[in-house]
Amino acid sequence: MDRQTFTTNHEILMSSIATQNYLKRPLPTFQKWFNLGDPTFRPTVDLNGAMAILDRDALQVDDLLSSGLLIAFNIAVERDARRELRFLCASLDHFKNTGKAQGLEFATILRFLLPHDKPILTNGEIQRALNCSSEIVIDLVNADELELVPKTTFRRGHGGEAVITAQSFSEFIGERQVGESI
Repeated sequence: MDRQTFTTNHEILMSSIATQNYLKRPLPTFQKWFNLGDPTFRPTVDLNGAMAILDRDALQVDDLLSSGLLIAFNIAVERDARRELRFLCASLDHFKNTGKAQGLEFATILRFLLPHDKPILTNGEIQRALNCSSEIVIDLVNADELELVPKTTFRRGHGGEAVITAQSFSEFIGERQVGESI
């Protein structure tokens, strides 16, 4: 394809009504930075993501978390081991824009993390909520931090996805929350 053809095709694409409407829709600040589009794409980020969003180093982010200005969850399998933090993107975005804590109720925090109100969650839904690998979710199940739905099993590979009770996930998040909540 020569440059003239590319330019013409690009102009046609950019002039279409659908493209113009898509480009005009408002996005939260952090979604714009990472070009994620859908604000529900990932409700949490790790420490590196938090540092990038807030443009601060790890110690500054930890100080903000310790002072209650941010909301995060320690998803490490062993609580006493090295922390594996996941920061709530809504908390980061609010702090970035206002410099204040958001003061979310626990039910609101869960709504950010849970994709639906069903009593069960799949391994994939928890991976998305916590921005982690399936290995971490499986390790949390094996450590009895998350509870499988009765009479279900899981295995690695196709069709072996764990099905976890939403209640156990909610309890896990409540126990592992670090930072401000009302």
